Amino acid sequence: MKKVFTILILLLPLITNAQNTDFLNTLFCYEIKVDGVADRNKADYLVRSLEKQNLIIFGAYSVYRQKGYLLLSDKYQLSNITTFTNYALNDYKLIEYNEVPLTEDLFLEIYEMRNEVNSYDKSKKAPEYIQLGPNNELSVKLYDRAKMIWSQKYTNEQMINGKIDFANKGRLNEYYRAIFELDKQVDAQMLEEIHNALKESDKITDVNRCGDVCFEIYSYEEIYPEYVENIILQYGVNISERSLTEEK
Repeated sequence: MKKVFTILILLLPLITNAQNTDFLNTLFCYEIKVDGVADRNKADYLVRSLEKQNLIIFGAYSVYRQKGYLLLSDKYQLSNITTFTNYALNDYKLIEYNEVPLTEDLFLEIYEMRNEVNSYDKSKKAPEYIQLGPNNELSVKLYDRAKMIWSQKYTNEQMINGKIDFANKGRLNEYYRAIFELDKQVDAQMLEEIHNALKESDKITDVNRCGDVCFEIYSYEEIYPEYVENIILQYGVNISERSLTEEK
């Protein structure tokens, strides 16, 4: 029994570390150069084709920089990626690839590269959601990480520039109150479904409609944009950028 107990003590840190493994630490990152990427559509087609074939987890390619990045869960897929790019895709040729460390800064750069956001504008606006085909769970996971990294890097800068988070817009008696708009128009049925989803959430106590795509929500505790986004992203919408920040 003592021997078994000793073994468990030795294994416990390993089990704990495995459970706490960071998502980014499970991925391999490669910087690539590909001939045949002449415009944004060609760049988007390249990475989406690789994702659709389950050869990569996520990717981005910049026409301006003439390079891109691929995130893989299995580095041995690289030979299949090369074969697929060179022979299954017309007019593409993978000419160079190098493994690079996947830091949080690089992940955010890759995510923004997918949306063609340049380094100058990156600090001014939070990342926009990217839908990866039918894979909603992965799409939300990548988006949440990109937005978390962005918030850690740039939220203080936004506050200095006179911006405040929508969750701090007001308090009415014992309730926290926030008003936000959706980033796109949807039909009446979809609005009703979003309304019900918000109202049925654990933290939100009441929901009112205040316009065509506008919602007013109340809660006993502070509600942050990420909480609302996790509810409404399943409907293909997000919080509009102007609802996330406002002038003091």
